[in-house]
Amino acid sequence: LTLIPLSLYWNNNKVKLKLGVAKGKKKVDLSRSTSGLRKKNITDEEYQALEKEIVDSNYLWGDGLLLWVRASLVTGLRPNEWETAKFDVIDGRDVLLVNNFKHNEERTHGPTRSFLRSSFSEEDVTHIDEHLAFRDKIVEMGVYDNYYRGCRDLLRYINGKLWPKRLKNINLQILKKLVLKVQSNQPKRIS
Repeated sequence: LTLIPLSLYWNNNKVKLKLGVAKGKKKVDLSRSTSGLRKKNITDEEYQALEKEIVDSNYLWGDGLLLWVRASLVTGLRPNEWETAKFDVIDGRDVLLVNNFKHNEERTHGPTRSFLRSSFSEEDVTHIDEHLAFRDKIVEMGVYDNYYRGCRDLLRYINGKLWPKRLKNINLQILKKLVLKVQSNQPKRIS
């Protein structure tokens, strides 16, 4: 069981904290890899339900999670790549520059990935900019790990609330897989 802070507010000169409980899977098959335990896609209906739940509720990490979800759906970045992602100019072109989390000597990809800013729609760029601005504030406060865990745990809690009997749920990693599935909307990589 994991306690999730849902909201924090003042009431009659007292600080009130509303907590939720996220339950893990009852039984885990350790013979399967972790990627085998993940949901592999997200439908439009699931996304709409997720977005509605986040918007309609006053969760502590709700704003951050919604920004993360929207930005991840248009970029396909891995959760841990967001910590250092930024818009930059390389060779005279505006790009989204990302430290490649999966880079190592055995893989063919380089230490960074770059996506042309022009390959995103204006709405997509707005989602990315909003998430990066929020992330910058979080990093400046020195609580990025709390932000990541808060969003991850809140997403787990919301999954349990919306789909209590489902074993494979939406997580921050699946948002990357959804973008990869829709090739026509994939941003253009330049490195």
